[in-house]
Amino acid sequence: MGKRERSGGPARTCLSLGLLAVAAGAAIIMVGLGVIPTEETSRNAPPWVIVAAGAVFFVAGGYSVVVGSIDLRRPGYIERMSRGGKFNPAGWLVGAFIASTFFAIAAWVAFGPGERAFSGGVGGGGLGVGGPVGERAGRIVFGISAVILGAVSVWIWAYGLSKLLARPTGPESEPD
Repeated sequence: MGKRERSGGPARTCLSLGLLAVAAGAAIIMVGLGVIPTEETSRNAPPWVIVAAGAVFFVAGGYSVVVGSIDLRRPGYIERMSRGGKFNPAGWLVGAFIASTFFAIAAWVAFGPGERAFSGGVGGGGLGVGGPVGERAGRIVFGISAVILGAVSVWIWAYGLSKLLARPTGPESEPD
């Protein structure tokens, strides 16, 4: 069994899940932009929040498609990438975008204008209990999440920018 055959599984998984995420993200973005019509009452967020949520799926899926495509051409790429070691600017940028977008969405839910309706639940083993949660409690939970996501986003951006600014240039710095 050659390297190409062993690498086909992860590559195909990246490609198929990536394409699924791209399609889902594109559909959500089109709802947010009004290309796919929906009833006004069915949307519980402004268009930018819906587009941002779709963009997370779209960008993550697109990155997965690219990584899977590279692995098909250069077997073992996913394995080498998952071992880490080298700074991956594309992966960093995708991660920074996703964390920052989640922060923006959580901050809007917690601190944005208008009423919010929240629900919560606990379940396991086929049993579950759920119900409405008060607006104040829901905003507090999303506010805490927004603060954490904001801090994580700042850290990711600072880490990546420090790596980019410290990188040597020239043929010896080319990625494999």
